[in-house]
Amino acid sequence: MAPSTDTTTIVRPRKQRPIEATELATKDQTFTDADVWGRAGLGRSWLRSLIGASPLFLAPIGSISIFITLVQYEGSFSLFTAAVKEHGFWNICAQYGPQITLKGIAAVICWLAVQAVLYIYLPGENHKGQLTPAGYLLDYKINGLSAWIVTHLLYGGLSYLGILDPGFIPRNWSSLIGAMNLAGFVISALAFVKADFSNMAYQYQNQGYVEPSLILVTALQTLYVLDFFINESWYLRTIDIAHDHFGMYLIWGCFCFLPTTYTIQGQYLGLYPSSASTPYLAFFFTLGVAGYVMFRVVNHQKDTVRQTGGNCTIWGKPAECITARFRTSDGRQHTSLLLCSGFWGWSRHANYVGDLLLSFSTCALVGSTKVVVWWYAVWMLVLLVHRCIRDEKRCSVKYGDAWTEYCKRVPWRFIPGVW
Repeated sequence: MAPSTDTTTIVRPRKQRPIEATELATKDQTFTDADVWGRAGLGRSWLRSLIGASPLFLAPIGSISIFITLVQYEGSFSLFTAAVKEHGFWNICAQYGPQITLKGIAAVICWLAVQAVLYIYLPGENHKGQLTPAGYLLDYKINGLSAWIVTHLLYGGLSYLGILDPGFIPRNWSSLIGAMNLAGFVISALAFVKADFSNMAYQYQNQGYVEPSLILVTALQTLYVLDFFINESWYLRTIDIAHDHFGMYLIWGCFCFLPTTYTIQGQYLGLYPSSASTPYLAFFFTLGVAGYVMFRVVNHQKDTVRQTGGNCTIWGKPAECITARFRTSDGRQHTSLLLCSGFWGWSRHANYVGDLLLSFSTCALVGSTKVVVWWYAVWMLVLLVHRCIRDEKRCSVKYGDAWTEYCKRVPWRFIPGVW
């Protein structure tokens, strides 16, 4: 359907062509910084810059503290805090912190080399990313799923032949964390699932069997990562790729924070085997799967509307959308649809609710009340609330009156009646 002249017009699907991807803005239009959505640009205060830079030193300290808490203090933050008060943080780090060794550095380099070779030589289709604020559509090679499969075949084959110790990661976690912090380079999300498999092997080597809780935790995280590789082209249009520049957040975060923090549940169960009752495990595993299904269905609804130009049904009814226009810095005007029916009429960020259910369930499966076990869920809550605020601010600038109208139609951000 052709773009409406009213940016807040409610549209219902008719048998018309999909919305045009672009249309030229008039030649006499002038643009200011406020007209172009995207990065905030210059002019920040020194305090805001300092706060923004704080993760550069706080994040590595956090990952090291979690490692020491898990390995030396049985996952108890209270014991770790007491030790820090008595001996000092840097003394504790020097005695128990990750060690940078040649073995750890060699392992990280080998991992990167294998993944680079797989990316270069495995076949894969090229897919377009999200439209940038400057109006560009970038191409990305998509072969992550095949690389994931080949990596695990190599892992299983080399372990079977006795060339690779299947419990290598937890046995050498200290030197690997040291090497990852030192390298600070991006790594695939596959790393944290592989770490969970290695924790299972480690637990089996130590006690002759694997606890059901660790199996279910690994299953949920494997599901999450497989989703990433199966839908790799979809992730190109997410906030991480489209708006978060390739800096500290993505480099250190993906290379070190993801494999050390998102695997805390597997690390804990590998070190301190335990398992809750069968009904308890069944409930939270089912809740985790339900969270994943919700996450996937919510995003599928939005993708379907955009692919069909709104000419589709959601929950058996015609999709209800708001037509919104935005401009890129090259002066071109574009049109997008804001879905306000289905899950998107229930909440403006229902996909985040599914994410939170999955992360909460993963932590709950451990069956422990220790704060370190729940760190992943707490982190995801903070991350997604912050992302929600960032996303809504950017959408307000990008879509203007259309976004205001959408917020009136769908007043709740996460859960109706709560927030």
